[in-house]
Amino acid sequence: MASRRVRLKDIAARAGVSAMTVSRVLNQHAHVSEVVRARVLQLVKEYDYQPNFIARSLVSRRSRTVGFLVPAINLSYFFEIIRGIETVFGRNGYHLILGHTGEDAARERAELGVLRSRQVDGLIIAPALNVNDIEPYLALQKLELPAVFVDRCFPGLECSYVYSNDQAGGRLVGELLLRLGHRRIAFLAAALRDPEYCRMKSCRDFLEAAGVKTDRRLVRLAGVTRADGYREAGHLLGLAAPPTAVFAHNDEVAIGVYQRAREMKIRIPGDLTVIGYGNLHWSGYVDPPLTTVDQKPFGIGSEAARVLLERIEKRGTRPTRILVEPELITRGSHAACQPRR
Repeated sequence: MASRRVRLKDIAARAGVSAMTVSRVLNQHAHVSEVVRARVLQLVKEYDYQPNFIARSLVSRRSRTVGFLVPAINLSYFFEIIRGIETVFGRNGYHLILGHTGEDAARERAELGVLRSRQVDGLIIAPALNVNDIEPYLALQKLELPAVFVDRCFPGLECSYVYSNDQAGGRLVGELLLRLGHRRIAFLAAALRDPEYCRMKSCRDFLEAAGVKTDRRLVRLAGVTRADGYREAGHLLGLAAPPTAVFAHNDEVAIGVYQRAREMKIRIPGDLTVIGYGNLHWSGYVDPPLTTVDQKPFGIGSEAARVLLERIEKRGTRPTRILVEPELITRGSHAACQPRR
């Protein structure tokens, strides 16, 4: 039996039971005696039996796979979401397939087609920033393919959605900056679309309601990387009247600001307060440790996986919206505003 691929019926023959009984053992069915279960599992281990998932999916009409369309796999934020997704699905016998879109709408459409061709049981989608056409997502609904959106979504699209409360997160930053006495505050946003823009707008709205007016020259549309933060910081810190504080829409961009400020001999936080967003795993280990907002990305991923699992196993579940509350993490990159020297 070891000279060829071991089949389920081979295990059944050696165990002296039916193929159905072996299948029940592998699927952790309750109605199997412990003696038979132990004998089957011993043979599975002895012969390194690997179930034929293609054959099983034809019978069960499930592939036991789910897809995740991720726009930037190199960002720690999305890596933490992936960890949350895998934790839930791994415990439930599902495998995760990633489709990396690189923040590109055309590539996202192509990756969506690939995942559909793989017959995934469901999808978790973090749309690319430049996606404006929701037709591919509407097609998923027509196919009754369960899908959950994370981080970004679209007005008018009836979908399950798990996201961080960026409005509350932006307000937390605004409250801190107001207490510190900052008035010239720069905002580095990603795009004129939720959620990155939402957290910036919330912060600005709070400050303006408190009497702190926004200088539009200090509002910049940046990208999502350290290089983007570095570039925009060079512009802002070179102004005749530079900002005393910078609020970056993510931690990666904030670290780019760190690098440029250091080159320009600008002290953080003595001369410049820098606040990030995301609380990535390394943000407490930079110098100085970064003050930021924890979006709970692992929690976003695990909640999205839980919602999708419910939709896969209970068809017809109505769209669900779950709001994950953020937390302000105060460290060493903020200080009270100092008079200009």
